[in-house]
Amino acid sequence: MPLANSAIDVVLQLLGLFYAFAGYIAVRAVHQARLIDMAIDVLSAVALPEEMTPPREHQRALWLLIASLLILAGGIALLLQMELAAWIFLASATLQIAYLLFAAPHYFDDGEKPDGQGRQGSNNAAMLYVAATVFVLWALQTGRLKPLSSIPLELAAAAAIGVAVYAMYALWKFARPFSWWRGAQSPVEGDDDSQT
Repeated sequence: MPLANSAIDVVLQLLGLFYAFAGYIAVRAVHQARLIDMAIDVLSAVALPEEMTPPREHQRALWLLIASLLILAGGIALLLQMELAAWIFLASATLQIAYLLFAAPHYFDDGEKPDGQGRQGSNNAAMLYVAATVFVLWALQTGRLKPLSSIPLELAAAAAIGVAVYAMYALWKFARPFSWWRGAQSPVEGDDDSQT
């Protein structure tokens, strides 16, 4: 029995590591898509205003960013085998199902037919996540996840601060996708101002 328990612990930690990494990759993908959309908007603003990204696409991107951050947070909590992981996984699974069944078809798609292959990939990923959530909830019910009080304070604090800082950075980068470029250009602009 101890061997079985340790094997389940390893599976839980690997699952946590996988979803922490998957959340990080999803955040990066949202940022890249956002940067491309904003670049197209800048180029289209004057010449082709009808080609600019619709507001609902920006809202969809924000939804996906928040969902990705939730996946990352759940993965880190599961990696530490915290009871909190079960509730984060449950919230994240609910958000994914709400997106696929209600938000996407009734609001974000706005009457347009979605990319069939992309939507099928999203459906498959969501079903795998729901299965993982059921497993995590089972782990909670069988006492394999630890209450916050039994996690070393330094470790729990480091995880919470790390996730919070990364989430703030991700939201800032989403809101200001060109900020790194403006920062690189600011000395040149300052020199121009000083010469006039």
